[in-house]
Amino acid sequence: MRRRLVLIAAAAVTTALLVLTLGLFFVLSHRLERDSDTVLKSRAEATLSTLSGSGRNLRVTDGPVDEAVDNSAWVFDATGKEIVAPRASARLRRTARSLARIDRPTYLDTGKQVRLFALPARDGAGRLGTVVVSVSQVPYEHTERIALIAALLLDVIVVCLVAILTHRVVTAALRPVAVMTGQALDWSEHEIGRRFAMGTPRDELTKLAHSLDVLLGRLEANLRHERRLSSEIAHELKTPLARLRGEAELALRRQRSGVELREVLNTVVFETDQLTRTVDALLAVSQRDIDPTEHACYAGAATAAAVADANNRTAGVRVDFNPPHPDVRVGCDIVTLRQALAPLLDNAAKYGVRRATIEIIASDGAVRFIVRDDGPGVSAAEARTIFDPGVRGSAAGSSSGSGLGLTLSRRLAIAAGGDVTAQPGEFGMFELRLPSA
Repeated sequence: MRRRLVLIAAAAVTTALLVLTLGLFFVLSHRLERDSDTVLKSRAEATLSTLSGSGRNLRVTDGPVDEAVDNSAWVFDATGKEIVAPRASARLRRTARSLARIDRPTYLDTGKQVRLFALPARDGAGRLGTVVVSVSQVPYEHTERIALIAALLLDVIVVCLVAILTHRVVTAALRPVAVMTGQALDWSEHEIGRRFAMGTPRDELTKLAHSLDVLLGRLEANLRHERRLSSEIAHELKTPLARLRGEAELALRRQRSGVELREVLNTVVFETDQLTRTVDALLAVSQRDIDPTEHACYAGAATAAAVADANNRTAGVRVDFNPPHPDVRVGCDIVTLRQALAPLLDNAAKYGVRRATIEIIASDGAVRFIVRDDGPGVSAAEARTIFDPGVRGSAAGSSSGSGLGLTLSRRLAIAAGGDVTAQPGEFGMFELRLPSA
């Protein structure tokens, strides 16, 4: 980029200087030509003032005509006869003679670096003759050539200076950009939480800093998302894997009958299916948002399956559920809905004392799944933090758990266009809200 900017600046300056140089050269050439014509006219008038007589008797009298004029002037009478002629080449003399009978002032370039001017001589009776004068163009052409060379040399010097200055200015201007990009790259690897924090964008550098801060923030969010997803996957897989291992260990401790082994294998298949559904749901959420127009299921049927799973998993109170009539459709696939309900139902069954229920209410384009239990509820402060990864409510005590179940439930709900909230109070109450289909 630096080289490209220097080349662009040098090319622009070069073009401008060439146009200016050509313009000045044209003006100078035109001015020198006018000076040459002025000299010719002055010489012709000076020579004309020395003429006397008439017709064939035209002659040149002595007067204040200097030697320079005498050596560059021809005088012809009315018949074209040469009266005065300077020393000159035969070709130049022939060209001057061709102008002997002209009727008006005439300029003529001979092509041999000599310019001629013919001026008719007249008196009151008519034409007396013609005066032809010459001037060498060598000094004028030499002046043009020197001026052009000097202008081109000056152009080269100016272009070189502009290129050097532009290179230094661009280098100084881009140095902060290089430093900032290097810092951003280093922070992305070692200190992802660092920011430039230059405030509201005011110029190009502050805009760049703001853009890099945004990119670093997104990168940090993606890393948090990956870590959280990994933790949630581990949390969701831990219980089924423990059950699989427990069933396998029990099967190996003693001889089992065919019926018992079949029950163990059925349990293994069930837990494996649970693992597959869990992984599929987590991967689907991590890769895309759930589109309600493409995924829908019946809320009652999905909830009944989720309640059955919870009652089978948790050795606590049973969760009661009465499916709504008629069944309503929710804008979410059945796997995602069951995974979102699972932590809510497990907590209700685990912390409920005698009773746990789930109710479905459809209104205002949304479907609400309200899970209640008669166990200890959550405080207002816990209602705001209980969905954060690793946070457990005060009712959990020393019981096992990693505090990621509610986090996963909310992530799934948000991905489906809804949310999960906890209602503070004396008893437990959670609400899953999803769009209706």
